[in-house]
Amino acid sequence: MSKLFAQTIRPLARLEVYELASLFMLSVLFVVFISFPARLHRVLGTGGSRHPLLDNALSLVDRPDFWLYGTLSVLIGLIAWFTRRKTDTHAVQLHRFARVALTFIAVLIVFDVINFYTVVFDPYDHDRLLQHLDDVLFRTSPTRWFDAVTCWPLTLLFCGAYSSWFVMTYFSVFLFSRHSHLAMREYVTAAVCAFYIGYITYFFVPAIGPIFTMHFTHSIGPLENLVDGNGPFLSRDCFPSLHTGLSVVMLIHAWRYCRKLFWFYALDVSLIILSTLYLRVHYGVDLIAGAALAIAVCQVAPAFVSGWDHTRGSYENDAIYRHSATSQSTLSELA
Repeated sequence: MSKLFAQTIRPLARLEVYELASLFMLSVLFVVFISFPARLHRVLGTGGSRHPLLDNALSLVDRPDFWLYGTLSVLIGLIAWFTRRKTDTHAVQLHRFARVALTFIAVLIVFDVINFYTVVFDPYDHDRLLQHLDDVLFRTSPTRWFDAVTCWPLTLLFCGAYSSWFVMTYFSVFLFSRHSHLAMREYVTAAVCAFYIGYITYFFVPAIGPIFTMHFTHSIGPLENLVDGNGPFLSRDCFPSLHTGLSVVMLIHAWRYCRKLFWFYALDVSLIILSTLYLRVHYGVDLIAGAALAIAVCQVAPAFVSGWDHTRGSYENDAIYRHSATSQSTLSELA
């Protein structure tokens, strides 16, 4: 192993694949932030224009979510730091969960930043394209299938199912960790890969969804007023459907590592996917793309994890060999 490669991999060798992916995404977004200050400043619109990079940085400090993410990152980072050398089981588990939590905070940050960058660099929505694909595949948008049966009981049911996605995504980390550390690593790796690939696709295929672009006979109630459809920072997060994608990721890993709860996952996942149509959040083609993405990342995640373990193992063995060789050389010189 070359000396340069060894020096490069040394600080990264203790990280997991999902942590490396997060570092990469955050680094790319930071490079964009410092490379296009004037263009970003035209949208942020705060401060003078003589120093747009500084004005942009100050505008971030004024945002409540900056302090929220920053505070959470510091607190959870301290937990990870103080438990890093502990050897008892509970401390080791707490250290692992803290690192996963930091990864998911990075996922949230990347989501917010990419949505903002989409407004700056690609502000043209592709809803008509997605509607056309629905017409070709289904003869109409599947969201219309539920229009005639819209009622408050179903609305409450599907709102609950849609919201359960947020809980289940993180609960599954704890559940799969009970099977093995490897199961948790594979699940988090697949989930994070799905998130980041989905976010990149959001940038290139921005869309706001059927609830803002299509006419329906029946209203689903106050949900339509939760988001301002005319707002400039409305999330362009339709294609692919990550509610579908992450749900399928959970379902696949439940089949692999927790079959006792597989049918519970199957029911919840089915309701989550149907809720994206009933609540008019996604087009039918979004669901197909999300499911395909999930299947793909679940196939490659184990290979990513095992490949990275092999790379780390090679580095550690090489480091041990070099340390042993150095020690023997020192002893020979003393002799």
